[in-house]
Amino acid sequence: TIVLNSDIAQQVALGCTMSLLSTIVPIIVFIEAVKRIGATKSSLISISETPASLLLAFVLLGETFTAMQGLGALLVVGSVVIVTAAPLVQAKRT
Repeated sequence: TIVLNSDIAQQVALGCTMSLLSTIVPIIVFIEAVKRIGATKSSLISISETPASLLLAFVLLGETFTAMQGLGALLVVGSVVIVTAAPLVQAKRT
């Protein structure tokens, strides 16, 4: 029989929990959001993850925040807003 060290078992359990909470649950929540409020609003709301993760890493973990990270976050958020908002603007014009 194989006996697992309690540290290894704990690490495996934490890894499984982390993968469940950081990959599977967000996908399910996003799909449900698309069904309820539509793809455009869902994508605009989900893009808030980039600046939120930067802010939380800075505040909670003491990570350094550089100008390049801020610029990258602005580029990501800006590009998604432009691409997502363009159909909304055209729909209002017609």
